[in-house]
Amino acid sequence: MTAPADTPRSPAPFGTTAWARTRDGCLSATERLAELARGIASLARAEGERLGHRVGLAPRAFSLALDEVAWPDTPLTRAALARLETTPAWNVGHSLRTYVFGAVLARRDGVTFDAELAFAAAALHDLGLVEPGPEACFAHRGAELARAVVLGAGATSDRAAAVADAICQHVDVSASPAEAFVVRTGAGFDVIGDRYTHLAPAVRRATIARWPRDRFAASITERLEAEARAHPGTRPAFLCGPLRFPQLVRRAERWFLRDARR
Repeated sequence: MTAPADTPRSPAPFGTTAWARTRDGCLSATERLAELARGIASLARAEGERLGHRVGLAPRAFSLALDEVAWPDTPLTRAALARLETTPAWNVGHSLRTYVFGAVLARRDGVTFDAELAFAAAALHDLGLVEPGPEACFAHRGAELARAVVLGAGATSDRAAAVADAICQHVDVSASPAEAFVVRTGAGFDVIGDRYTHLAPAVRRATIARWPRDRFAASITERLEAEARAHPGTRPAFLCGPLRFPQLVRRAERWFLRDARR
């Protein structure tokens, strides 16, 4: 699939399921340039923070016990966890780390979120990366698979839509709605080490000890690169291309391995 021409902007917010349906999951030229600018700014910010960390000018490293961000026990979270556990082990660990890292970072930033919805979205956010479906973008694919899980658990269509949109937006360079923030920020932390110095080493080590990263980097890189080849106009292809996600994944894995040895 190739990227569409620079057609008029979709009235739906960028990255949502409505946007993905309108664009078949593909970026327009204008959207691609906007994401590139945001991505370059984000990578520059992160590099500046890492350099600052080396000279003692690191941002505030936040610490929180894992039980302080435990997900609620509800029919929806139980259904999400049960569905997650049908996927490969590396995805189970990644998805649970995503919720924890995202929830802790949200607490650090003062972002209020619905823990039930955020957990469901984090638990199910990569279903489309490990399972087939008709949607070109795996984030949109996963969003629709997750929507069915949420509705099947008895939640309303509005709550199912909130989970679906949070999942569909998690491959945006940035995501602002509260539950989307948790998933995007948590996944970014776990996959490429985005905002790595914002969490205390004790938080990183405790999370990885609880949900180890066994073969995670190799597994997710393989899946992302396959998606990029199959659907070159989508946001995952953009992340693997101009923003060099595979290299960033491998670099982050070295950081997490270093943490685990300490």
